[in-house]
Amino acid sequence: MRLIYFFRFLLIFLLLSQNGFAVSNNGENLLEKGLEYWGNGNLDSASTCFEEILITDTTSKVAADAFHNLGLVAYLLDHTDKGIENIQIAISLYEFHNAKKEKANALFNLGSIYKSYGNYELAANAFINAIDVFKVLEDKASLGKAYNALAQIQELLKNYNEAIKYYQFAFVIAKQQEQFEFIGNLYNNIGNVYKNQEQLDSARLYYNNSLALKKELNLVKGQAITLSNLAIVSYLEGDFEKSLEENISALNIKRQFNDSLSLAYSFNEIAGNYIELDKFDKAELYLDSARTYNWISDSPVLLRTLENEALLYAKQMKYNLAYLKANEYATLYSEYYDVNKMEQVMLLHETFETKRKEERLKKLEAEEKWLTESNQEKSIIIDRQERAIYIRNLILIIVALIALILGLASWNFYQKRKRREALKSLEVQSRLKESMGRDLHDILGSNLNGIRLMVQAVKSNDEATTEIIGEIANDLQHVSEQIRLVAHRLSPIGKRLEKIKFTELLDNFLSEFEHFHKIEIQRKTEFPLLLNQLSLSAQTNFYAIIQEIHTNIEKHTFSNRIKIEISSKKSRINFSISDNGNGFSDTNQSGIGIQNMEERMKTLNGKLAISSSKNGTVVKGYFPIKSHLK
Repeated sequence: MRLIYFFRFLLIFLLLSQNGFAVSNNGENLLEKGLEYWGNGNLDSASTCFEEILITDTTSKVAADAFHNLGLVAYLLDHTDKGIENIQIAISLYEFHNAKKEKANALFNLGSIYKSYGNYELAANAFINAIDVFKVLEDKASLGKAYNALAQIQELLKNYNEAIKYYQFAFVIAKQQEQFEFIGNLYNNIGNVYKNQEQLDSARLYYNNSLALKKELNLVKGQAITLSNLAIVSYLEGDFEKSLEENISALNIKRQFNDSLSLAYSFNEIAGNYIELDKFDKAELYLDSARTYNWISDSPVLLRTLENEALLYAKQMKYNLAYLKANEYATLYSEYYDVNKMEQVMLLHETFETKRKEERLKKLEAEEKWLTESNQEKSIIIDRQERAIYIRNLILIIVALIALILGLASWNFYQKRKRREALKSLEVQSRLKESMGRDLHDILGSNLNGIRLMVQAVKSNDEATTEIIGEIANDLQHVSEQIRLVAHRLSPIGKRLEKIKFTELLDNFLSEFEHFHKIEIQRKTEFPLLLNQLSLSAQTNFYAIIQEIHTNIEKHTFSNRIKIEISSKKSRINFSISDNGNGFSDTNQSGIGIQNMEERMKTLNGKLAISSSKNGTVVKGYFPIKSHLK
C-alpha cells in the first residue's frame, strides 16, 4: 500500500511541476511578446500581454517583471496612479525574490515618474533607495546615473549645495568609467545650478567645459543646449551682443534637426536680444518665425513670444498693442500655471473619490439583492452621491485657491517688512555717521589745529630741533586734513548737493581717494548726466556703494590701479569697478560693508555681482532708472 501511495504522490508532483513549467514558459513568452509590442509603439497590445500574465500568476519573478512593465506602460498612457501602484508591487516582488538589480531599476523608474508628477520628495526617496542597491551591486554606471537624477531633484527643491554634491559624485564615477558624453552633460548640469544661484562666472566656466568636450566628441545636439545656456548667462550679465552671437550659433545647429519646439525657443531668445539692442526690424523678423510655431501649443514658448511682443511694442511706443499683448500674456500665464496646480490637486482627490465610489456601488449591488430596488431609485442614489462628490471637489478647489492667495499675501507682506527694516538700519547708520563726522570735525579737528599752532610757536636755536618741530607741524597739518576729509565723507550728501551736482561729487571723491591713497584711478567714460536726475535717496545709496567698493579695494587688495566705468543703457544705470590687486578671501565677502552694499542695491531694485581672484577683483552692478527719478 505504501508503494502505491508513493507512486500516486510522484505522479501528482510530476503533473503539477509540468503545469508550473508550462505557466512559467507561457508567462515568459507573453512578457517577450509584450516588450515587442512596446518596441513597435503599440502600448495597448503590450499592456494586454502583461495583464494576461497576471491572470494566472501574481507572485513569480516573471509576474514582478509584468507588474514593472505594466506600470511603465500605464504611465506612458497617462494612467499615472496605476503606473505607480504596479511598480510598487513589482518592487515588493523583486525584494521577495532577492532580485536586486531589477529592484534598483524599478526604484529608479518610480523616482522618474514621481519627478514628472511634481512630487519631488517621493522622487528623492526613490532615487536614494535605488542608490543604496546599486552600491551593493557595485554597478558603477547605474550608480552615476542615479546620482545625476538625485542631483536634479535637489536642484528643483532649490537645495543647491546638495545638488552640487551629488553631481560631483556622478562626475567622479563618470571619469572612472570614461563616460565622456555623460561628463559633458554633468558639466552642463552643474552650470545650471550656478546659473540658478546667479553665480554667473562659475556657470560660464562649467558651460565652457561642457561645450569644449561636446565639440571634441561631435555631440551636435548637446552643443546647441550648452550654447543656449551660455546665451542666458551673457544676457544676465547685460552683454546682449555676446548673448545674440551664442543664440544664433545654437539656432544654426538646431536647424539641422528641425526640432520645432527647440527652434521656437531660439527664435524667441534671439528676438529678445534684438529688442534689448533696439534693432526692432530684426526682432520682428524672428518673432514672425516664432509665431509660425504657435501650433505647438507649448505654453512656456507662447508666453515668451507674448512677452517679447509686449516689450517690442512698448519700446516702439505702440502702447495700445503693448497693453493687449501684456494682457494676453497675463491671461495665458494664470491659465497655464493655475491649471497645472489644480490638475495635481484634482488628480489626487479624484483617485480617492473613485475608490470610494466603487465601494459604494458594491454596497448598492449587495443591497439590491435583498431590497429589490428599482433601477430608477438606484440611479437617483448614484446621482446624489456624484453631486455630493462634485460639491466636495468644488469646496476643495476653493480652499486650495484661498490658501494660495493667503500664501502669496503673506510672502508679499514679509518682503515689504524686510525692506522696511533694511531701510531703517541704513537710516540709523547714516545718522550715526553724521554725528561721528561732526565730532571728528568740531572736537578732534579743533584740538589738532591747536596743538599744531602750539608746536609752531616753539622756538629753538638748534637747527636740527627746528627741523623736527617743522616736520611735526607738517604731520599734524596732514592728519588734520585727513580728519576733515573723513568728516566730509561722513556728512549727508544732501547738503553737499546743494552746491554741486552729483557727478561732480563723484569726481571729487575719486580725486581725493587717488590723492590720499596713491592709487591711480582710470575713468573709462564720462559719468552720465542722468545721474544728476536721480532722487536724493537713490543718489545717497549709489554714492555709498561707490565709497564702500573703493574702501574695500584700499583695505584688502593691495592694488595700485582702479578702473571705473558708469554708463546709462537700456533704461538702467550700469557700473563696473575693477582693480589689479591680489583679490580677497571668501570670508571678506561676508563682511558688514558688503552686506550693506547688497541691502542698498536691493533698495535700488538692482543686482550686484562680485568676483575675486589672484589677478584682481571685479564688482559689477545695475539698477533701473525710471523708478528712481526726481
